[in-house]
This record gives sequence, structure tokens and C-alpha cells, in this order.
Amino acid sequence: MRHEAGKMKFEYGSETIELTVEHSKRKSFRISVEPPDSVFVLAPVGTKSDEILKIVKTKAKWIEKKLREIKEAGIEKAHKEYASDETFMYLGRDCRLNVQMDESAKKPFAEFADGCFHVRTNAKDETQLRKAMEDWYRKKTLDIVAERVGFYQKHFVLRPLEIKSKKQRSRWGSCSNAHRLNFNLKCSMAPMEIIDYIVVHEMCHMVHFNHSKEFWDMVEGIIPDYRKRREWLRKNGIRMIL
Repeated sequence: MRHEAGKMKFEYGSETIELTVEHSKRKSFRISVEPPDSVFVLAPVGTKSDEILKIVKTKAKWIEKKLREIKEAGIEKAHKEYASDETFMYLGRDCRLNVQMDESAKKPFAEFADGCFHVRTNAKDETQLRKAMEDWYRKKTLDIVAERVGFYQKHFVLRPLEIKSKKQRSRWGSCSNAHRLNFNLKCSMAPMEIIDYIVVHEMCHMVHFNHSKEFWDMVEGIIPDYRKRREWLRKNGIRMIL
């Protein structure tokens, strides 16, 4: 359960960085940066403002770097308008959206054909169009990651109890103590080799539930060039917008 969001800000160098802070029943902090200049903080319930600022300031250099990367990449808005000729990423490529008015459509429905996204709808409702695209990405991502988990299973004794694709703000994937794997529905926006890195990363967490040297050694044993793939995700993840 999350509590109502609030606003905070702090000075870093010559910049004033504004934060949107939400509280939830969690034990740790989570900080994410989204285009064009939004910084979100998810904090444990009961955390005081001065403690939040203290934690955030330890990440100030990273936050400033992410904000600068977004600006340099020319990303001006964090959401799409879901209009024809807008582009959405799929497997590393920018693909055009074609919105088709269809009075017989009960609700917007998205599909991918001939290198383009096609959405049939009876009304140009941005919320419904976004949901149609999210539903498409959720299913496509699940199909892809499930297949790749099966491909890499030969490297693992443990098997995932469950695989899901869902909407996540700041994570590409996660692995629970019960070996349930969750993947961000936007994963299918990335090239296949990047999806493979995300899949292997989370599968390795079934063995090492941390980011220890042993964890990264295991990742490297399966994907020797994981650093290059991780760097691609770091630089291009901000372009993967829904």
C-alpha cells in the first residue's frame, strides 16, 4: 500500500533537484529517474523528511548524471500521446504506430505486423490506447523471457517457480526468495542480446540473492560480455518509454 505522494527539493551544485516522494510498507529506499526531469523516491512508511533528503543526497551524483543523460539524449517527455506516426521501441528498433478508427471495436486492441504497431479503437482515448499497448508488451515480453529462461535453464539446477511480466517503474527484473521471476513489460523493447542479459541476471539471483563477486562471476560465466550489455541498458533504457 502506498501513501499519497509529496514534493521535496534540494540543491546540488548550481542545480535545484525536485523529488516526488511516496511512502510504502517496504524496508528499503528506491530512487528512480524518468524523462524529462522527474525523480521519484519510494521510502518506508514513517521515514522523516530530513532522513529522506539525507539518503537522496548520497545518490545526488548518480541522479544528476541520469538527468544529464536524459537531456543529452533529447528525450523531452516521459509519456507518449498514442497518435499515428509516433514510434515505440521493439527489439531495439523504433517502430511506427498506426492508430485505426474502428467503430466495431469494443476496446482498443494492439498488434504488430509488417514492422509497425497497429491499434484498432473506437475512440481516441489516451488511457485506453496506452493500456492496449501495455497489454501487448506484457504478453510479448512474457513470451520472449519465458523462452529465454528455458534456453538458459541448462546452466542452473534451480528452476523458477513462476515467471511474470508486469509494469515496473525502476527495475528491469526481480527475483524473489521463492524464485519467482518478474520482468518489466518494457523488456521486449530491448534487443534480444539485452533481454538475454536481463534474464540471466535474474536467474543468477536464484543462486546468489545479492550482487556479490560470486554473483557477477556467475553472470560472466554465462554471458562473458555482460558488461557491454549492461552498459547498453544503462545508456538506452531511458529511451524505452510507454
